[in-house]
Amino acid sequence: MIKVINLDDLEEVSEGLFTFIWDFKHGDNIMYNFEILQALYKSRESSENPKLFNKSITIQLVSIIEAILIDFLTRIDQATTHLPSDVDRKTLDKIKIEIEKDKRPYKVEDGFGEHIYMRRKMYNFNQILQILKKHEILGPQKDNIYHLLSNFADMRNRVHIENYHRNLEDREHRVFTSGRLSSLEEVASGLWIKMTIDFKRPWQTWV
Repeated sequence: MIKVINLDDLEEVSEGLFTFIWDFKHGDNIMYNFEILQALYKSRESSENPKLFNKSITIQLVSIIEAILIDFLTRIDQATTHLPSDVDRKTLDKIKIEIEKDKRPYKVEDGFGEHIYMRRKMYNFNQILQILKKHEILGPQKDNIYHLLSNFADMRNRVHIENYHRNLEDREHRVFTSGRLSSLEEVASGLWIKMTIDFKRPWQTWV
């Protein structure tokens, strides 16, 4: 189980999540996926072969981590007063500029006609990690957290059973081990602490 995320109390999880989440609808979707994660852990407890849950739990947990991190980048892009105070303002401005350069035009039609606005790029997990590592958001560039998260991203991508890109071992039972899941749970715990303490947002009525 994940030490600091109490999946037995989803209300507590929600309270923690919404101390730092930027997009509330995105947060609601993350909570929906925490409900699924909770169900997977509970089913594993009663299973005669709990290792069979390693893959599903891994995919679910890595997807939640990715969702939290992309929401964090969106917050840096869009916020003014709700920026994380634990990150130097010059660093935040550099990230804002980087995200802005990657934006793409997006067409929207409503009752007033057609509008085009610049939409944030749909970063994949490794692109998210590259930005975070470049600006040392989760720690120094040499910190093992970035390597671990990249490996977990490869594991999550094994949702495609074919393994076209030859990520990790060929045999899935050798990929989704209990040891790797324990490592993922530790990383998730560390990230949760950082988000809820270092990156929590102030609660003014403006952004």
